[in-house]
Amino acid sequence: MAILLTLSVDGTTTAITPALIAAIAQMGTDEDVEAYVERHSLDGLAAALEYAFERVEGTVTHRIMARELDCSPLGDRNYPPSVEPVARTYNDVAE
Repeated sequence: MAILLTLSVDGTTTAITPALIAAIAQMGTDEDVEAYVERHSLDGLAAALEYAFERVEGTVTHRIMARELDCSPLGDRNYPPSVEPVARTYNDVAE
């Protein structure tokens, strides 16, 4: 038996995964995560985490992420830096 948690806000449904919980948990200690959520909401953080997984897997480039997340490609990252280690950790678990 599997339990699937989802969050629906304004017609957008997001799966609540252990990786997303880990990313959200950083809000109390990581100012970058807090600022990102303030600008893009929790749904935006979930989207950034999905792109971080793709970046870790090497299937998406920095420019594609910037375009898809509606961020400037001139910045170093299009998501908080601490999201990528979460993606690395949970990508290893999934394999």
